[in-house]
Amino acid sequence: MRIHRKFRFYRRLTSATEPSGISPRIGSPNQRLIHTVGCIFADKQFKEKTRMQGISKLRTGILLVTVISAALMAVACSSDPTPTPTTVAVAADPTATPTPKNVTVTIGATVPLSGSLSVWGDLVRESLQCGIDHINADGFIPNVTLELKTEDSKGDAAEGLSAMRKLVSVDKVPAVFTIFTNIALAQAPIADDLEVVLWSSGVQHPEFGKMSPWTYRNALSALHTADGTVRYIYDVKGEKDLKWGIIYNSGNDATQIIRDRVKKLVGVLGGEIVAEEAYAAEDRDFRTQLTKLKAAGADVLWLSTVGTETGLMLQQAVEVGFEPKYKVGGIGENGQIIETAGAAADGYLFASPSFDPASSDPRIVRFAECYKAARNVPPDGFAAAFYDGVYTLAEGIKAGGTTATEIHSGLDTLTGINGVGGIYSFNAETGDAWQSLSLRGAVNGAYTTVVPSIDPYLDIE
Repeated sequence: MRIHRKFRFYRRLTSATEPSGISPRIGSPNQRLIHTVGCIFADKQFKEKTRMQGISKLRTGILLVTVISAALMAVACSSDPTPTPTTVAVAADPTATPTPKNVTVTIGATVPLSGSLSVWGDLVRESLQCGIDHINADGFIPNVTLELKTEDSKGDAAEGLSAMRKLVSVDKVPAVFTIFTNIALAQAPIADDLEVVLWSSGVQHPEFGKMSPWTYRNALSALHTADGTVRYIYDVKGEKDLKWGIIYNSGNDATQIIRDRVKKLVGVLGGEIVAEEAYAAEDRDFRTQLTKLKAAGADVLWLSTVGTETGLMLQQAVEVGFEPKYKVGGIGENGQIIETAGAAADGYLFASPSFDPASSDPRIVRFAECYKAARNVPPDGFAAAFYDGVYTLAEGIKAGGTTATEIHSGLDTLTGINGVGGIYSFNAETGDAWQSLSLRGAVNGAYTTVVPSIDPYLDIE
């Protein structure tokens, strides 16, 4: 057992070797003096000398000292006298690890809580909250309790920057979750400046993870979103020579990356892009663009969208008499496709993170119950990704610590994620953890998994 240095010093003083004839167990100076006197007067030569001198006073003194000596010799001159116990307070060892105290770590999130994209803000907030509740309930991070603080980005880059600065500077969060490419790309340099972890489970832009050592994500790649639907048409259905029409959001980098990927794949695999039409984020009437795509003779309508406008497009396509053979895109349940388009949504296919909300996996059941209780709808693959995202952040805290720098270091030790949304392969150099891919669709008024797992075209750059 480690002993404090003051106590070791005390023990050396009281246990040192004493001069010959003095018991090593008597450490008090007064004890030593009386012991020595008693032993001297007990000596036969000394008693003989005092008897011959005949001094009465000394005899009296001898009598007194002899009585004292007899008592002392019984104790002090014995071979193993028992010392009087001494109580010593042992100081605490300054090198000992202190018992850790429970700390609360606030995790930030900049999400659209108002405006046309607020449905995504609700998805992110409730997914993160379910994850945090389960992490805390299970004691997943010893002596650490997580809490969530959200700020409204309003789906705008400038608002997202202000929200992030507030979370870091005022609320002192070590990590911030975000969503939407335009916002995340604007926030990445700020994460670098403020040295705070910036995490997204929804940003699909290929460069996001590479923009800063502080940016991380677990998400479905924008390129893979295009690949999943295109592979289904070419490889599963065997359709090689179709005409493709694309409608895309002109104000979102990810939708344009997906548009370009579709054009690339069609150019390599066969077929033809016959038309592409842009729209603005605030648009709600798409009849003009859809009429042009119909006139171009498109067999495939590829919807490169971000939200609830997807259902409106499907509904308005029917209104203008545009009924392509395939209707495909990258937005699913959270875009409220069926709820908005009704029967017009039937047959629409979309790429989605591999996630089955009907799975009997206890982790998925637990998450699905929590999410549905909050939003009254089952979770989709994007919700699962944010749930997995906060668990991954928690792994970083377990591995590193609770400050931004410690979390950053902890995350860089991870190699993979096994979450409710599937297996993610984590690359610490780029900060990317890509989700596996599935194909889902609107079939007879319900969201259904069409292909549980579908591979991207990794051989086509």
